[in-house]
Amino acid sequence: MEFVYTKAAFKELEALERSAQKLVVQKVEEIANLPNPRSAGKALKGTLKTYWRYRAGDYRLICDICDEKCIVLCVKIAHRKEAYR
Repeated sequence: MEFVYTKAAFKELEALERSAQKLVVQKVEEIANLPNPRSAGKALKGTLKTYWRYRAGDYRLICDICDEKCIVLCVKIAHRKEAYR
């Protein structure tokens, strides 16, 4: 699986402090090496039901999984208090 960031998600990653960036990058590498990225995440509900969530410490990665293209698209990276807004 290939892991890709949107421009907005990449900016959010760059805005994090260095220790949080390392946590997120480690999680991304873990997800990219899995044969099924859904096994490490959790499906969201409600208006975000097409997305999956991954935990990296206190931060959440909101992603869209495109099976046809074998891509995990990271849409948002945020602290858990703000991730679902």
